[in-house]
Parts: sequence; structure tokens; C-alpha cells
Amino acid sequence: MKKILMLFVLLSFVDMISQEVLDNNAVLSMVEMEFDDTLIIDKIENSENTFDTSISVLGELKKKGVSQSVLSAMIKSSKKEAPVINEEVKKASPPKPNDLEFYWENGKGELVKVTFGLNIGRDFTIDETELAIFTDMIMLRAKMELKVPSSFNPSSLIVRKRLKTDKYLTSNDKTTHVVQLGRSGTNLYGGVVDGVTLMGVNPNLIAIEKSKEELYEESTASKFTFKKIFMGDESFKMKGEIMISKKYLFITYDNQELPRISIKDKKILGENHWKSITDDTVIEYKGNETKYKNEDGVLIVSSGGYEQIYLLIKSDL
Repeated sequence: MKKILMLFVLLSFVDMISQEVLDNNAVLSMVEMEFDDTLIIDKIENSENTFDTSISVLGELKKKGVSQSVLSAMIKSSKKEAPVINEEVKKASPPKPNDLEFYWENGKGELVKVTFGLNIGRDFTIDETELAIFTDMIMLRAKMELKVPSSFNPSSLIVRKRLKTDKYLTSNDKTTHVVQLGRSGTNLYGGVVDGVTLMGVNPNLIAIEKSKEELYEESTASKFTFKKIFMGDESFKMKGEIMISKKYLFITYDNQELPRISIKDKKILGENHWKSITDDTVIEYKGNETKYKNEDGVLIVSSGGYEQIYLLIKSDL
């Protein structure tokens, strides 16, 4: 169960990293982490945003330490023409394999946004029709599990490889993959709780043809393994691999290949030391860190109030 929860946190990181939309809180976070104004302004100029630049809000930001130059960059950036959203797209429909989110009806028939991740390996995808069938099946199953079906509210959908521990939460432990739905609703005791519904599946995997750039990035990446992760004051035994290329970060946990994470905007802070910021997510590599008594450094991922520290071991993967 602990592995499933940890995987859910990892995938949440990826989801937040994938959505390049800055808001006022993201700017405040960067200021509180003492990033240079030039770095914050670069991030503002190269990201979409939903800034509130009303006079009263700007005054509050100034009181909290946001500089004039950063406030000016926010104002200029917020004047950019906002992308036109086709309202016809905003309807209940299953996700496509490359989608990061989709809309679905909750138990009251209201449209809600659901985040999506296809985590079956970076080399494969699945058929759109098959994904739609999986989505319909698990949504119906999760809704019917609740004491009050009208309280059903889906929040995240993931298709991933099966873990050994999944057999405790699925009726079919012989399938190769699992559809995992994060949702909330009223349980048998009348309380509204967050929960997870799992369903075993055997998707037809379709190989993806990689570009020359992708093949080059993977072949030239620095390769590491890890056996332990720190979260707060707790440590967890967890095996996986990490590859760090010039532009991307690749994380594999318990044979679950997470989507690649862009680190193109990373800032070099010293020898074997860099930091990359995406919205309120910070990824930092410290190759010379010895605090944890390992010789090959650490990778730190901070997002949504959580911090994960990977103890790296150089590898010839």
C-alpha cells in the first residue's frame, strides 16, 4: 500500500510539472526560495500565466518582498493575448493517450476536470478506443462503490504497470497493467473521503518511434540508481533508476517509467550543482552532496509542500 501511495505522489509531481502556468503564488514561492530576480523574470517571460495584477494585489505582493522589476514583468506578461479556449472541447469525454487532463461528469452531472497520466513506459502508447473503454468502466465502477453515487467526484486517472501490491486492491492480479482512479465520495459510514479505485487491464501496447533527438538524449544521459528516498523526516526503501540528460530528467520507480520531465531551463549553481523551476516545483541536483553518506550526490524534487530526496548511485545502465 505504501508503494502505491508513493507512486501517486510521484505522479502528482509529474502532473504539476507538466502544467506550465504561473500564478501569483508561484512567483511568491520563488521569491521566498530567494531566487534571483533575473531567474524569476526569465521564468515569467517563458511561461503562460494567470496573474492577478490589480493595484491592491500588487501592493500585497510588494509587502511580501516581490521586487519592482518582477512586478513589472508580471504586468507586461499578463497583457499577452490569452489563448482562445474552444468551449466545445470542454465536455465530458475520455482522455486521449497524450492528454494531461480531461473533463468528466461527477455524480451530480456537473463537469469536473480530471488529471490524466499514461505511465506504461516511455516507449509505448495504447489505442484511443481501448483507453475510452477503460475510462468508462472504472468511472462506473468507482461511482457504484459509493454509498451515495451522487457524491462521486473523480480527480485523477492513471494507466500504469502493475505492482506486486496491487493484488490486494484488485480482483484480478493476473493482468499486466492497472487503471487507477483517484476520487472522493460518501463511504459506507456516511463520511466524505478521498479514495482510490483500481482495475486490472491487459492493454494492447503500441510501440512509439522515437526521434533522433530523443534517442541521443537518452544515450548521452548520466545514469543513476537509487535504493532509498527521504520524504520529510522519514526514509523509504525504494528501488529505481534516474537518467539526467541535457534537457530531460527520466525517473523509473519499481519498473514504472514516469513521463520525462523537462529541465531545459535549469540554472547552473556550481560544479555538479543545478536547479530547475517549473511553476511551484523545484528540481535540484547536488552531485557533491555528502550529507547522506553517499558518494554520488542527491536529486531533490520539491512540489506541493512535499520534498523527495533521492540518494543517487552511479550506474552503467
